[in-house]
Amino acid sequence: MSAAQIELHPGAHVHVQREGGRPELWKVLKRKRKGWLVQLGDQDAVTWSDDHIHDLRLDHAVELYAADPEADEHVAYCLSKAFEAFPEDLKTIALRRAEYVREVDDWHGAGETLEESYVWAALHVFAAFEREWREEDVAYAAALAERRRQRQRKAATELKRPKKGQPLVVPKPRTVELWYRTWITHDRDIRVLLPDFRGRGDRTQRYAEWIYVEMRAHIEKYYLVKDRRRPPLTYAYGKFEDHCKGKGLDADKPRRKGEPRPYPTYAAFRTLKNGMLDAREEMQVREGGRKAYLTFNVFRKTDPLAKVMAEVEFDHSLVDLIVVDEQTGRAIGRPWFTAALDRASRMLIGCHLSFEVPSYAALQRCMGHAFWPKDLRGIEGLSNPWPCEGIPQFAFVDNGKEFRSKSLRRSETAMNFRIRPLPVMAPWLKGKLERLFGRFNAQVYAHREGKTFHSAVARGDYNSIKRAETTLPQLRRDLLGYIVDDYHVTRHRTLEARPLDVWNDLVARNGGIRAVPSHAQIIELIGQVRERPIGNTGIHLEGLNYHSDRLTALRERRGGRQKLYQVRFDPFDLWRIWVLDEETGEHIPVDCTNQAIARNVSIFAAGLHLQQARSSGAGRFVTEQDIVLAKQRVEEESDRILGNGGSVTTAAKVARYRYPNGEYFTPVGPRKAGQPERVKGTPAAEPVPAAVAPVAPETPSAPAPTAPPPSASSLHESLTEDLDALMDEWSRA
Repeated sequence: MSAAQIELHPGAHVHVQREGGRPELWKVLKRKRKGWLVQLGDQDAVTWSDDHIHDLRLDHAVELYAADPEADEHVAYCLSKAFEAFPEDLKTIALRRAEYVREVDDWHGAGETLEESYVWAALHVFAAFEREWREEDVAYAAALAERRRQRQRKAATELKRPKKGQPLVVPKPRTVELWYRTWITHDRDIRVLLPDFRGRGDRTQRYAEWIYVEMRAHIEKYYLVKDRRRPPLTYAYGKFEDHCKGKGLDADKPRRKGEPRPYPTYAAFRTLKNGMLDAREEMQVREGGRKAYLTFNVFRKTDPLAKVMAEVEFDHSLVDLIVVDEQTGRAIGRPWFTAALDRASRMLIGCHLSFEVPSYAALQRCMGHAFWPKDLRGIEGLSNPWPCEGIPQFAFVDNGKEFRSKSLRRSETAMNFRIRPLPVMAPWLKGKLERLFGRFNAQVYAHREGKTFHSAVARGDYNSIKRAETTLPQLRRDLLGYIVDDYHVTRHRTLEARPLDVWNDLVARNGGIRAVPSHAQIIELIGQVRERPIGNTGIHLEGLNYHSDRLTALRERRGGRQKLYQVRFDPFDLWRIWVLDEETGEHIPVDCTNQAIARNVSIFAAGLHLQQARSSGAGRFVTEQDIVLAKQRVEEESDRILGNGGSVTTAAKVARYRYPNGEYFTPVGPRKAGQPERVKGTPAAEPVPAAVAPVAPETPSAPAPTAPPPSASSLHESLTEDLDALMDEWSRA
């Protein structure tokens, strides 16, 4: 059975690409019996049968062209692009010409001669479409004028008379004939009816060459520069204009009619700039390659994660609510909320709420709460469980000091997970947790008295400090209820399911999670890290002395006296430290020799006590008794500030010292009946004797003079300064 005949016309071209051969462009000459006469270049013409053409098409070795792509530059340009890719005004002209040539085709098909068809088509088509086309031209001119007005930022009354477009007149029969012959020759392709406007306009250089050189130089010097102020292009043009005026060129000087400006306008200056670089290259020069990469690249959306705890986001957020003190009812500022979110299920796996500023201490409590099971027994008002626990595979963090600390790096190694720092100023890369913070703001904080606003304009005359009424424990309870009984059990728009159901399903399908070996080792695994030498009296940390007979064996080793040992400790309770024996791999527990100044004392508070003792000691050596007295003075002054004195900012800093900020968001770890915990999550400890004799400090035996106690005003000023000095210092460890 013969193949179907392909409709071709003389003058068409066939591009053939045979396997292993060079590409060939064959010209169609005429129709032969059951085939076509074709010619390759200057070679003799040959006949291709319909079957041969059919076989080439089956092998995907042939491509048909309506005309020779190299014969006419304008035709080749038109046929190289889709019709929709051309400007609207050119497409409008082509569509109108198509009405004329189709009318000619209809008249000629009805038996009229081509000459008569050209005349009748020119008259009838114009009469039929004149009104419609004029309305289109008016609407198009109005749209252009409006875009020009918006671009120039002018008022509607300042609109200039729109530019005159192509006149709408009856075409001559000769013009219709040219359109028709081009259209017929190229297989009735509407693209060949597009007008050739590419060569329009005066393209000769209007100004001297040095002016164009200066324009490029001023653009590169004053605009294409990486400056945080980002100077606008008008600044560069102003410099160029001053340079031209310095050369004696004055655009404000009266000119004769038809005389050009002495130097280019701002529009020409902008056009030259746009021709020098594309948008991406311009942003890359002015704002950096990273900004250009994030702005112009098209990124592939990642597939949903199929395993929980594969990727976890950590971040801090300042709560948009002012809380009050339980005892006095006065406003004490905004607490911090640290959270960890599982990307696969969108479950909040752990969090921490306290006045502890973003630091490793707050991060450590959040990690402990995330890694260990949540004990919700005895907490009334909850209807759903909180099953999240386990060690993540990757932790995505920003570039805060606590996320770059040595403590987190050591915890990463000990717990066998990976830290993935994200680029700076890219909050969208952990947008899931950022959106959750926004959800808390909208659904938890925003409906309470004492809420804050994103700006002073939005706040108006609302006094957040005076209207505050929520305490920190109350806020913790409300957040717990919202997380467990609202967020976790509400259908997630992206997951199209409840986060709790997604968590349970993924855990069941992937064989569970990687659990922490023992909560008793939680400080040994993720405690804060310092490096300290072992002295004659033990190890010193923020004015506290730690002693154990087992330290002697470490000090006796070769180089043991000069070596720095890794010390881990609970940043909210310094009663004990853990010293790493690198030979055995064991963490040696070492207790503080004076539990009165170490039990339930945070690393921040210990540093504050030491600074107060030093400032009160007038440069002499600080003893443990000095720290005891400093602790008493600081506690008294902090109680006074929380009670009635100091600003809200100072009260928030004092709350970091005075409040039990080490409490876990929910209980974790073992509970012992009858033994309430002030700092929940503290590792199981040996009973502490009622009185522990302090070890004598490394000082001369002569009695040290006792400094007089400072006044209340000087103590308040000193305490405030010490708080300000310590706010940033301890977040670096």
